[in-house]
Amino acid sequence: MIKIKDCKTVELSVDLQSNLFFCRDRVFRAINSDYIDEVKEMFKSGFIDEVIEKKLFPKTWISEEQIENYALVIEHEYINHWNYPYEWSFSMLKDAAQTVLDINRIANKYGYEIMDGHSYNVVFNMNKPQYIDLGSFIKKSDTKNNWSSYRIFYNHFYIPLDLWSNNYSNIARNIFLMEDDFNEIEFLRFKYKLLNKVIKTQFIIQLINNSHRLALSSYSKINIKLKNKTFKKHIALLLFKLLKNSYTSNRIEQKILKLHKPIEKSMWNDYHNDIIPEKNERFIRIKEIINSLTDVTSAIELASNQGKFAKFILDNTHIKQIIATDYDKEAVDIMYINNKNSENFLPLLFDFVRTNGRKYDEHIYTRIKSDLVIALAVTHHLLLTQNISIEFIFKTMKRLTNKYIIVEFMPIGLYGGNIDTVPSLPNYYNLDWFKDNFNLHFDLILDEKLEFNRHLFVGRLK
Repeated sequence: MIKIKDCKTVELSVDLQSNLFFCRDRVFRAINSDYIDEVKEMFKSGFIDEVIEKKLFPKTWISEEQIENYALVIEHEYINHWNYPYEWSFSMLKDAAQTVLDINRIANKYGYEIMDGHSYNVVFNMNKPQYIDLGSFIKKSDTKNNWSSYRIFYNHFYIPLDLWSNNYSNIARNIFLMEDDFNEIEFLRFKYKLLNKVIKTQFIIQLINNSHRLALSSYSKINIKLKNKTFKKHIALLLFKLLKNSYTSNRIEQKILKLHKPIEKSMWNDYHNDIIPEKNERFIRIKEIINSLTDVTSAIELASNQGKFAKFILDNTHIKQIIATDYDKEAVDIMYINNKNSENFLPLLFDFVRTNGRKYDEHIYTRIKSDLVIALAVTHHLLLTQNISIEFIFKTMKRLTNKYIIVEFMPIGLYGGNIDTVPSLPNYYNLDWFKDNFNLHFDLILDEKLEFNRHLFVGRLK
């Protein structure tokens, strides 16, 4: 018998069907008594089996474990590195949207639908987006075609994807950091500025709300509500007929498919274009060093760019999974597209110096912490261009590793191939200074010159 006091729960939850409990790296969903028969029926129907088989939903089963005060317990596969929409690139967000639409289509086949199709109900299980809310599946009414979660999906997926596709990527990403939705009224006012000038905002709000409520109604409900108001009833029934297919999942899917990532040039997105890891002596040497760290099974690479080195060591070392991060959204999108078939590769949009997050989200340092942290060709930019202190850099890297660190130091700083044009260096910036600070946080294992302007440090967490 599992005691509730020994488990963690979700702080913000409005799930009437069940309660989530996290116990010793296991995830349990305890079903409330009023919903036991419904949940059993859902499993018996074959719906859960199909979405699991298609990898749209985490592995889930009726558990033999017992939790006090509950008669039915469901167990989910534990997802190691939880992630949030503000850490996804455009293509990741679009694929997450498609996952919700795909699983809703399958749900419809079995007589169910998703009632809460928002972006925080999707998580990337390594490179695969999966819907994770069992409590969001409800019986679909046979009398209506419209999707009850249309507006939720619209606000959480269509609006940010539309903004991003129109080169408002920062606005799109920041939507996911808000405590509330960026609702469709503000979106329409932003998108159609001229319309906003000629039509009162309150009228638009009332029109959209009434249209949506009417579309999700039914002939019987309208007849009952307006049974003594014949004229209004006929108007309402006529409008209902016109709106019958206005809020379907097929319709919003067509809108999503028309949105495409804009062609944007960033400072670093093509940095790895000409690199062939298998022929790069520096990469090959670092691979050898990683293979000597026999107790490492997971790694995170900071400033991974297109993720070429991350993929190289995933394929050529004993590391079982890797998280490749970068703050450049263009590079991360390339990384994601190029590694869709790598099951143990997780790309994330992450600035490890200036982290983002909502106040009640679990901090990324705990979510992506790995056995090894790798930082190649990045410290000189942080130290010399952004004036980030070396103490802050090492403390941050320390929070991301369970065991080891591999980090490069550039003795000549921002050297780009021409020694005559290298900016002058601060007096303190030298190999001994870097090494002394490294030793404050890590036990030095290896100190090796790789190239003219590349010096590698390998350490173990103190």
